[in-house]
Amino acid sequence: MANLALTKSKHLLPYAATLSARRECVRPLLKIANLPATCLDDLDTLIPAVCLEPFRELAAQKTGCSNISLEATRHLEVADMGDFGRALLMEPTVLGSLHKLRELIITETSNLSIELRPLPNGNLWFGERILSRTGWHSSLYVISWMLKIVRLGDPAWSPTEILISSKATQERFEAIEMLGSTARFQKNGTGFVVPASMLALPITKNSTMRADVNADLWSSAPHGSYTESLQQMIQSYASDRWLSIDQASEVTNTSVRTIQRRLSMEQKTYSNLIQESRAEMAGNLLENTDTAIAEIAHHLGYRNQSHFTRAFHRWAKVSPSEFRKHRSLAV
Repeated sequence: MANLALTKSKHLLPYAATLSARRECVRPLLKIANLPATCLDDLDTLIPAVCLEPFRELAAQKTGCSNISLEATRHLEVADMGDFGRALLMEPTVLGSLHKLRELIITETSNLSIELRPLPNGNLWFGERILSRTGWHSSLYVISWMLKIVRLGDPAWSPTEILISSKATQERFEAIEMLGSTARFQKNGTGFVVPASMLALPITKNSTMRADVNADLWSSAPHGSYTESLQQMIQSYASDRWLSIDQASEVTNTSVRTIQRRLSMEQKTYSNLIQESRAEMAGNLLENTDTAIAEIAHHLGYRNQSHFTRAFHRWAKVSPSEFRKHRSLAV
């Protein structure tokens, strides 16, 4: 059974920028799409992948851009993907960047896998597989970035044909033509062939990168288990509200019964996850910030500081103030 697919909120930013450029409000659309209102404040926020396509569709409707993913990514470069993009730019050749992409894609999303399949003539099939159901805007977004990565070797290159797992429409044919290629719509498999002559080309823009950047990428990646990824999602929404199990069901498009069953398989309950999330966030805030304890209590959904203090004592066996004091002395 598939795990809960999460994606970093940075992949909404190009659409938010397109909306803002046309004087359209972004936050109401985030709410309609069941996304946290603050998810664009921290671009590593992990959000349910099933919510991306509804937001992109709303953005397309508001802007009147049926192929909004082209507009959103038109002027972006691989370096605009942050540390993830810079990691790809550190590779010396196109082939190296493609292998790095396959390795690191899980740090961006748990809803996408990359296929690199050598062909008998020395060419390479470069494909993607989206794990949970999505739509045209998300597919076009991924295709656009796939092309940008290969074009690090030759900005003018285009594949002869792009295979797309999507329903054919005239506007979609036109979108692929704007990318410099022709489209063939089919049921399974999205991608294109990269000729052998492209694979060894040096990429046109190298980058410098901190030595610890790979560790940072993995530390902010979606977790592997259902329970851990659900907890990550709960924490992403915490600045808005602490999701009830009914709200989590709505956000993830999953029945309450399914959530309960999946958690029980890992010996957990939804209540456990809420308490563990609060405990983890409380510890981080007390250790790494100077936020007042009363404010932390409010942020974690407690009516008053005394309720939070009692709960924290159950978790840590010390009061919040003692925990903060001991941590500061340890430093």
